Amino acid sequence: MPLMIVMIIAVGLILTSAVLRGVQTSRYNQVTTARALDSDTLASTTVKNALIAYVVVNQSLPCPAQYYGDKTMQDGHGGVMNGTAAATTSPSTGLCKTSNLFAPQRPGDSSTYDGVLPWVTLGLPRSAAMDAWGHFLSYRVAPDLTTPAIFINSSVYASHGFKVCAGLAPDGSCTTTIYDPGTSTGAAFVVISHGPNGADAIGPGGIRAPLSNSLWEQANALATPPAFISAPFNDTANPNGPDYFDDTVLAMSLKGLGTAANLYNRTSP
Repeated sequence: MPLMIVMIIAVGLILTSAVLRGVQTSRYNQVTTARALDSDTLASTTVKNALIAYVVVNQSLPCPAQYYGDKTMQDGHGGVMNGTAAATTSPSTGLCKTSNLFAPQRPGDSSTYDGVLPWVTLGLPRSAAMDAWGHFLSYRVAPDLTTPAIFINSSVYASHGFKVCAGLAPDGSCTTTIYDPGTSTGAAFVVISHGPNGADAIGPGGIRAPLSNSLWEQANALATPPAFISAPFNDTANPNGPDYFDDTVLAMSLKGLGTAANLYNRTSP
């Protein structure tokens, strides 16, 4: 083969390799930037302070945002999230009206306290209820914590709220427990970004993405799982594998929330 042709092929291969590296670097930078923005959204005080302010005024937490449309979300049809917290069935119980919320989404999940952050009710812009990937932030609240004046009831701090773990062992138990109602440290709420893969996230058109194959991410897809998972990213694993994880989670203990709202020390029996 003539030397000139060999040189042309070599140069072509070098340029192709450079282009591919550039594409990979660009994609890496996009993912890294979006992830940083995503972490900043939940790590910032905006969402947390808005929820604290709501508790200060109402002494309870809001229901998830109302949703209009196909509530089963199984046939790919979307709906509209207007950002306003769903109404409660009555002032005395404070239970969220199921007609305004998603129906149970996953097998074995009987709760209907499943939706997105009610940004209008919290006085936030719509963008504050979206993650860096263009999905709504999932918002989970323990049903009893939407009852009026619940945060001045001392018994609520003892055994209520969600369990949050830093990971799951092969037998399904927590590797490290972050919040646990069994030790009076239950999480009052959980706000979740479902990360770059968007598994189980609700998109801007109200369409819910399919469930992840990851056991850790499946826990964060339920309204009331045995435990939510808040852990470092494991997004170098197979995206369709059981140990892939790219969620970002914001949670706060009942006692921490009650103290921040200046209600914990004002509790009554």
